[in-house]
Amino acid sequence: MQLYDLLAALVGGTAVGVAARALADRPPLWVAVLAGVAGSLLGTVLYLKVFGFEPETPNVDWWQHFWQLAVAAVVTLVAVQVIRLVPHRR
Repeated sequence: MQLYDLLAALVGGTAVGVAARALADRPPLWVAVLAGVAGSLLGTVLYLKVFGFEPETPNVDWWQHFWQLAVAAVVTLVAVQVIRLVPHRR
């Protein structure tokens, strides 16, 4: 995993977290962004290490970004649902 992969995961995960905050039942911003970044990093690890895919294009590996966004969306969705179930004080 290179620095570019980490930066792409941070940017993509933050975008997914902010989008989840706008579309979902208003979860805390820090939960949505943290789940998005964690999911994006997990998508990168799955793509590169677990399944062993190699970049197919010379500059930007679009499949890796697809994996990042897809896994980040699923992890963020799960985190938002868990937060909704946990009782909290107001």
